[in-house]
Amino acid sequence: MKFEQLGNIAEVIAGQSPPSSTYNKDGNGIPFFQGKADYGKIHPVVRTWCSNPTKISLPNDILISVRAPVGPVNINNTEACIGRGLSAIRVKENFCMQYVFSFLKANEIKIANLGVGSTFKAITQKDLRNLIIPTPDYQTQLNIANILSKAESLIAKRKESIRLLDEYLKSVFLEMFGDPGINNRKWETRKVKELSLRFSDGPFGSNLKTEHYSDKGIQVIRLQNIGINNFIEDDVKYVDEFHYENVLFKYSCYPNDVVIATMGAPNIRACIIPKHIKISVNKADCVVFRPNHKFVNQFYISYLFNQEGFLHLASSFIHGQTRARISSGQIAKIEVPVPPLKLQTKFAQIVEKTEALKAHYQQSLQELENLYGSLSQKAFKGELSIKDESLPSHAERSRSVAAEPEMGYTLKPNLKEKECSKPERAILAAYILNFYAKQNIGRVHLMKLLHLTEYHCQINIHSNFVQKAAGPYDSGLIKDIEQYFIKYKLYSVTQDNTEKRKVHYTPISPDSAISELFCENFQDETLRINQLLEKFRNWSMVDCEVASTLYAVWNNRILSHQAVDYSAIKQDFLKWSPRKKSIINKFDSVYNWMCENKVIPVGYGGIILKVA
Repeated sequence: MKFEQLGNIAEVIAGQSPPSSTYNKDGNGIPFFQGKADYGKIHPVVRTWCSNPTKISLPNDILISVRAPVGPVNINNTEACIGRGLSAIRVKENFCMQYVFSFLKANEIKIANLGVGSTFKAITQKDLRNLIIPTPDYQTQLNIANILSKAESLIAKRKESIRLLDEYLKSVFLEMFGDPGINNRKWETRKVKELSLRFSDGPFGSNLKTEHYSDKGIQVIRLQNIGINNFIEDDVKYVDEFHYENVLFKYSCYPNDVVIATMGAPNIRACIIPKHIKISVNKADCVVFRPNHKFVNQFYISYLFNQEGFLHLASSFIHGQTRARISSGQIAKIEVPVPPLKLQTKFAQIVEKTEALKAHYQQSLQELENLYGSLSQKAFKGELSIKDESLPSHAERSRSVAAEPEMGYTLKPNLKEKECSKPERAILAAYILNFYAKQNIGRVHLMKLLHLTEYHCQINIHSNFVQKAAGPYDSGLIKDIEQYFIKYKLYSVTQDNTEKRKVHYTPISPDSAISELFCENFQDETLRINQLLEKFRNWSMVDCEVASTLYAVWNNRILSHQAVDYSAIKQDFLKWSPRKKSIINKFDSVYNWMCENKVIPVGYGGIILKVA
């Protein structure tokens, strides 16, 4: 295998921070990415803009963090200004950007070790350009990138499955018990301490110091072990049995005790000590709650402490700017709802079944991550046997294409189709709304963009579009998507009081959360979707209507094995509905734009018909 320096296969562009006076949160200028803090799962998330950019990064540049920390990468998907915490790697034409990205991602730790500096680590531009990268032939690079991308996609989907199980249990809690912050079910209330057999902090001061930790013995439960309804065992510490028996015995914790973190972010979080940890001790700022089963079980208590409603009850006691905290004594005084034990038991059964499924998913996730590590190591050593995965044959590409326009351009081959579940198509719709947030688009406008995205990007959202006056429309699809908006707290849906058919979408989840959710579920399709949506940025609803209808009649002709030419498409456009006569003046400009920008149908999807 051949090897090259990164500087020989890519342009490496050092970031440079413009004057702080040019930063803004109002969308003035172009996005400004300063470092890893702006990263999403794959693409950076826009939080700041710059009105006077210095160093520019373009779409498809690889962004690499070059200081505090060194090594993490993202793929840029917009023109942006980059600060000195980042460098942009613009891969040359004869090399595969996704391959280089995969290599950098797989070697993040090695690259981090090149960083120098006492206060914080940084890597020089020279060291970055001198990175040695294996460079097989272009087709092999594509195949390696494709294989690793598929593995990453499986990992992302498994993580999303685990996340959705957690969300499911949160929603079950609220459905069964209501919001503890307002006690809308009017349950009996008691103070937290009254519900426990033991409620206390761990040892402070000299009883437990870092020098008491050992490699084995009795496990110490620390803040970093307490997740939200999830006991974390990535960083485990112990004390020897002698110190436990002579000093720490009274701080003993047992399986099914609930441990509560009273400091850090998010402030107040709780989980159940798992059954395999027979004896442990809790550290300071980790409160142990031993349930009194006359009143509560451990599942109800753990989920109660993690509810936003409980945080609201505790908010007046939380203090501290750098590290928010609350004392155990203050938590003990908070009055919380106490639902009937029978209902708590039913909830416990649901949690146990769901957690069993979650454990299965987590094991699968670990296996996938191990597989990815093995594949990447072999791939970059030239040890991976790769089957040729070039583009489909001409016969396969032509499967649904009956005719090509007899014009001065050719149609690109079919993309790999993405099958969408119902939650995924809601995520796609939420991302489109997020993408065009400044335009505040409504239901009809969203429908046109969904149609173009599905048909042009070959994202199967299982639509049933029909011919409506304003273009392709699927009432069942949009109603289903809006239900999932509400269910997953993506967007609220409200009707205009003055015009009942007009709908407003208001974000519930942060922009960054929607973007990360989209990237996790549409990892392989992100680039082509973003490229299409960028083309229609700042288009009015009417212009999108023209483009969507024009695309539909053009695609209908391909699928119907009819002649495809300018006159026939224009005639079909006018026949769509009487409304089209009022906007026919826009037809030529949109048609020419579609040809120039290659927004051209290939016969994907179904024929869009008139309804009776």
